[in-house]
This record gives sequence, C-alpha cells and structure tokens, in this order.
Amino acid sequence: MSLKLYHLLRYFGSMLLLAVCLLSSAWAESPLVITPAEVYAQARAGKVLLIDVRTPAEWRQSGIPEYALPIDFRQEGGPAAFLQAVLDAVKGDRNRPIAVICAGGTRSAHAQQVLEQAGFTHVEDVSEGVTGRNSETGWIHRGLPMVPCKDCGQSPQ
Repeated sequence: MSLKLYHLLRYFGSMLLLAVCLLSSAWAESPLVITPAEVYAQARAGKVLLIDVRTPAEWRQSGIPEYALPIDFRQEGGPAAFLQAVLDAVKGDRNRPIAVICAGGTRSAHAQQVLEQAGFTHVEDVSEGVTGRNSETGWIHRGLPMVPCKDCGQSPQ
C-alpha cells in the first residue's frame, strides 16, 4: 500500500470515527418524547406528573387531560414563575418524572427545555399535544379523557 493511500484511509477513518462520536452525543441529548397514550397510562399509574402548559382560556375551552396538572407556561412572571410553580408541584424533587403537554407541541418543547436547564432530570414532551398537529394526532383525537378544569382562572402557585 502506498504511503498516500495509507494517509488517505487513516484520514477518512478518523473522520468517520469523529462523525459517529458526534452523532451518538447528539442522539444521547435528544429530547424525550412520549405519546398521549403512553403518558396517560403512566400518569394514571402515578409514574409521571403530567403538566398541561396551555393557558387558562385553553383549559376552559377544552378541559384538561385527565390526571394533568394545569400550569400556564405563559403566566405572569414568565419562565421563572412557571419553574417555581413546577418546583412547588413536585415539592422540589427535580428527579420526579414529568411530562409536559400543550396544544400542538411547541410550548411543551420549550417548557421541557426550561425544566431541563433548571436541573430536572426526566422531562418528557407530549409532542402531539392536546389538539394535535394534524387531524390524526393529539390527545383529543385519540379519544383520551378530558376533564373540566377546576379554577382555570389562574395557574396554581
């Protein structure tokens, strides 16, 4: 084998190894996503705290997913107030499994990031949301139970 070919193969081998390492790191840090049916079963069994991060107006309009705790992500006080409400709900236990749901997946993904950056260790995103991203997804479309929201005028604090 020529010296040029040897160095070329060594270079491409190194690049391949680097790519695999970078991709595996990215995969390891991928956000956790859970389906509505999976989170419903886990919330029902008490294995995860399901948090509905929509607004009080949305809760009044559709109700909230059964077993969900309504905490408005956009409440007065911003992300800090949201974070404090979640900390209060879990009594400071940042290791408690949490799942967040919104209407279609955008706010819940953002809420997941906020919680993870605050040190929560297990936060899943119900990315389909309550109403879904299309006509075939979402908590309501899948026939999962919704309940009227008690005290939907404000977020629990």
